[in-house]
Amino acid sequence: MAATSTGARRGRPRDPEIEDRVYDAAAELYSKAGWSGFRIDAVARQCGVGKDAIYRRWPNRVALLAQVLTARSLYFEDIDTGDTRADLEAMADLYIAHLTGPYGNMLHQVLVDRLHHAEVREASDDYYRVLVQAGRRIGRRAVRRGDVPDSAAATLMIDLVIGGIQNHIVTTPRELRPRMRSRLPQFRTALVQAALAGVGARL
Repeated sequence: MAATSTGARRGRPRDPEIEDRVYDAAAELYSKAGWSGFRIDAVARQCGVGKDAIYRRWPNRVALLAQVLTARSLYFEDIDTGDTRADLEAMADLYIAHLTGPYGNMLHQVLVDRLHHAEVREASDDYYRVLVQAGRRIGRRAVRRGDVPDSAAATLMIDLVIGGIQNHIVTTPRELRPRMRSRLPQFRTALVQAALAGVGARL
């Protein structure tokens, strides 16, 4: 019997750009269809990549969604400008940029799907843990500086900023969105000020 070469039939070389193509397609698909429409075959069709190529990198759609969230959704691990107001404004700017960007609806879809699908919770738990911890670090530093009275106030401060942005962007009617977008810098400044005042910040 002929010897088998270990270098034979190595297959097609990996496409170094496939991850970006898949992330873009997956994020767009999830933004439009949510978990119910988020299927590997649908992602493959959208980005023109074979299903086998996707499965070689991600064993299932849970694993794919987990990486898409960090690659294409809002993601930051820490914000520390040395100033509480500036930290909140920087955090707000990141949320605004994502929610008004090409995949802005993805985060909203994930939040809704987490309520109904254990797989989405599995895919997104670590992602949200990172964001929550980043927000808490901003709050803890504010307490240490003496800018806010206690940890409860710090948590409320973060929630007011994040919740205010999400509500403002998600619920604005389509016909008012151009005006809303043009006024987002002023809205961000006013929202941060309201959050600080609401928790009795000493700034």
